[in-house]
Amino acid sequence: AMSVVYGLTTTARGQASLAALGVQLEAALCAAGELLAAGASMLPHVHGPEIALLEAIALLAVSIVCVPLVVSKIPGGNPVLGYLLGGALIGPYALGIIQDVDNIKHLAEIGVVFLLFNIGLELSMDRLASMAKYVFGMGTLQVVLTLAG
Repeated sequence: AMSVVYGLTTTARGQASLAALGVQLEAALCAAGELLAAGASMLPHVHGPEIALLEAIALLAVSIVCVPLVVSKIPGGNPVLGYLLGGALIGPYALGIIQDVDNIKHLAEIGVVFLLFNIGLELSMDRLASMAKYVFGMGTLQVVLTLAG
């Protein structure tokens, strides 16, 4: 995986591919912003729960696009990166499709539960025992630093 990343960043063909991908991504973000502006003026009667439903649908639609894109285009790409990319793109600081974070945070909490469940499925007792010092030591340190901060 590292050799592929090295090849993309050091060869002329790889750099050209990355530049072309950047141009396409910029054009897609610009078009999405224009669609968002047009859509907001077309739906002035949508309020409260309907907005939350539309935001949830937007989140699902973006994850349908971003997850396969990350998994197929990035060597060793993890689906979690696709979900993070999708959430960052439609969040209030990028495209702004999701404006009211409080309405959508319940989906994020469910996503964390599913992530922890997935990690639990992947982790065997032998592997946990071999990583006990790191898991419990760093986990405790994180909790202590979080509570102190």
